[in-house]
Formats: sequence, C-alpha cells, structure tokens
Amino acid sequence: MVRRLRRAGDPFTLTPTVLARTLMLSPAAMTNRLDRLEAAGRIARRLDPDNRRSMLVTLTAAGRAAVDAAVGEHVANERDLLSVLPAADLAELDSLVRRLSAAWAGTVGELG
Repeated sequence: MVRRLRRAGDPFTLTPTVLARTLMLSPAAMTNRLDRLEAAGRIARRLDPDNRRSMLVTLTAAGRAAVDAAVGEHVANERDLLSVLPAADLAELDSLVRRLSAAWAGTVGELG
C-alpha cells in the first residue's frame, strides 16, 4: 500500500477507496491495514477538505523513506540476479519485457 501511495506522486495521497480497489481489498481489510500503517507512522489519515464524507491517506516522510529503501534493495537484488547474463542476453530480455509491458498496458489499468 505504501508503494502505491509512493507511485501516486507528490503529494503521495489517495482515498482509502482507491487504495482498496487497487489492492483488491475489502473495506474491513483496508481499515485494518491503514490502522497498522498509521500506528507505525508510515501513513497519516485526514478528512478530505473537498468531501467531508471521505478520508485521505497520505504517505509520511517515514513511510516514503521506508519505500525508497525497499526499492533500493529490490533494484540491487535484481542487478545481482541479472549479472550472470551477458550484454546480448540482457538486451534481448529488455526487448521481450518491453513487448510484454506494451501488450499488457491496455489490460492492467489501475491495478498495475
């Protein structure tokens, strides 16, 4: 969920409804996760000033730092995994992944 908020871009804010749909969670599961993330200081919840019936979920600085650190570790791990392939194979893999991504772009929508 914090990754999804990070990908949303500045100000790193979405509604619980959008988050639940994106993550395919029930409202109860969404509330449970939000409660735990808020207690951990990763997110903050506040009333939506444009819609008093809705809440906004915002990634905190601590949440953003945690996501950025995890992404950095993930990228380093990918680099290690792919280091066994020669340059020609990496170029072919890149081409294949780009073709797959282009083919899926229209079918994944907001779930991606």
